[in-house]
Amino acid sequence: MAVMVGRAADIHMAVGSGTGMTAEACSLVSGTTYQINNTAKRFWDPTATWIVYDGGVPVAASGYELVYGTGKIVLKTAPGGAVTVTGAYLSPSQVAQAFKWTLTFGPNLIDSHTFGDTWEEKTAALKKGTCSFERFYNDNYFHTNASSIFLLVLYMDQAAGPRYVAVGYLDAASIEAEEQGLIKESPSFQISGWVDYAAT
Repeated sequence: MAVMVGRAADIHMAVGSGTGMTAEACSLVSGTTYQINNTAKRFWDPTATWIVYDGGVPVAASGYELVYGTGKIVLKTAPGGAVTVTGAYLSPSQVAQAFKWTLTFGPNLIDSHTFGDTWEEKTAALKKGTCSFERFYNDNYFHTNASSIFLLVLYMDQAAGPRYVAVGYLDAASIEAEEQGLIKESPSFQISGWVDYAAT
């Protein structure tokens, strides 16, 4: 059995507001998933207005999903023409590294039992995710930037290697201090949209 040694986890924050982009070219990744060609524009603003085009014709919002952290579009059906996208991208700036991270994702289980049932029943709805980091305390960064949009890059075994990427909002940041001990900080995030995985 192959084992992996954890290497790094980076936390990036959006710098400034989103920069508009119009009809940016995208290329097929696999199946019906496309990714914007310009690598500098792959951190997307989840608060922007988005339009996806198939051969210059707008695709209905119900016909695709966006992966904000890696600039991907997952179409519900195969397109007939060139895929382009209009929206806004963010400029990321690395604000922290961590020595430990935890990623949790799965479906949102909703109660679906009815009156008179003996056992609780659940129905799987939208997927959801959370992410938390442990790091040595550096400054009050998360205290003063709590409402920012964060890009979470979770490396599996080496920098620029296999990793999970997601966009999230700060949920909480706890600080632990003890006499004659190192001060540590544990920020946690609620993920917005897809958790993407990159093998390389």
